[in-house]
Amino acid sequence: MSSQVVEQADAVALRREVEGLCGAARGEVFEDGMESRFSRALLRLIEEHEDVAVRELQEAIEGGRVDAPVAAEALRWLGLMGQGPAYRRRRRLLEEALSADCAEVRDGAVLGVMYLDDPHALGDLRGALARESQAWLRRGMEQAIQQLARE
Repeated sequence: MSSQVVEQADAVALRREVEGLCGAARGEVFEDGMESRFSRALLRLIEEHEDVAVRELQEAIEGGRVDAPVAAEALRWLGLMGQGPAYRRRRRLLEEALSADCAEVRDGAVLGVMYLDDPHALGDLRGALARESQAWLRRGMEQAIQQLARE
């Protein structure tokens, strides 16, 4: 079997694992900053599979295959991982999630960006603020901008 076929099979298996993990987390109650079964399993997957796991998570979130509360929780934890595995891909996912259709997912992205504490996200955050219609979420974005700009 060629290495490309093996890689594709691994990606399919990982996709199923990510989607299964997110599906199993439906209905789980998440508390800010508190680990959960979901967050521990998600972090383990990212530590083991790095960019590929984050890509599969991003595709599941963007494809609407992850419930909003689970997606928001995942985004928060991507930021809490700091400079760890798949850093650039995680930051890019957080920045892109700032434009999600669902306000709850955007909120998770804002918190993830704040936890990541990387000024490189400022441009995307400012763009999201300019588009945001929810006052409560605008306040969170403004706070994140102040933090990242060290204002």
